[in-house]
Amino acid sequence: MEQQEMQTSKWEQSNHFIEKGHGSSLNNNNSWLYNWETRSKTLTAIGYIFFVLTLQSIPLLALAFSFVLITAVIGRLNLVFFARRLSWILPFLIFMAIPLLFGNGLSPTEQQITFTLVLFLKALTSVSVMIIMITTQPVERFFQGLANIGLPSYLVSILFLAFRYIFMFRDSVFEIERALKSRNFSFKGNKRVLPTMGEVIGGMFITAFDRSESVYQAMVSRGYDGTMRLGKAEKIYPKDWIVTVSVLGVGLLLMLIDRGVLFFG
Repeated sequence: MEQQEMQTSKWEQSNHFIEKGHGSSLNNNNSWLYNWETRSKTLTAIGYIFFVLTLQSIPLLALAFSFVLITAVIGRLNLVFFARRLSWILPFLIFMAIPLLFGNGLSPTEQQITFTLVLFLKALTSVSVMIIMITTQPVERFFQGLANIGLPSYLVSILFLAFRYIFMFRDSVFEIERALKSRNFSFKGNKRVLPTMGEVIGGMFITAFDRSESVYQAMVSRGYDGTMRLGKAEKIYPKDWIVTVSVLGVGLLLMLIDRGVLFFG
């Protein structure tokens, strides 16, 4: 029982951390970007990403990314917060680009450079859109919006719980790291690094299984029956439709130019 209460307490602490992190993403919570209705915002983000993924022109992809940055500025998003979140994904994008550039030698061809830049800009723009979408609304409202769009309740529950467990897993990693350092364990120049890390990872799997069971029992004791209790869908106002049509219109315009349907100049 005590272990179950401890796991539940950690769950609540992670919830507080997430909400605190989301609240710091905006300079002003009265921003139109924050007040944009969840369903229309989510569908707009998905639609804009779809248009971006169809682009093959580097200048147009750069323009699509610039539009996202302009939207962040107009929406009064905390740019330092946005840049910090974006920096988390940059190492992965760079590691992705290296084999694409130098897979055939140290002298990449023009075709390799173009292909790599196209993929890099697509990924960068898509991630930026997702960051803005997720961090400009509370977590509960985002998942409620997914359910109101028509996503199955069980799938929303899985996504919600998985999202929470990311932060609990991070806390567990920090706790294990502190425990190892308190025992004078060094991650460098130590022959027992690999065996010890193997034991730690195995222990984390066992702990994760035990924790999931404890959290589930705690949820069941509070009336959980497999479905999330969601409120009524928010009302979509004309201003929400205007923003949605405007953003998707920009994405459609870029796609038509890229396909050669529209020409300027």
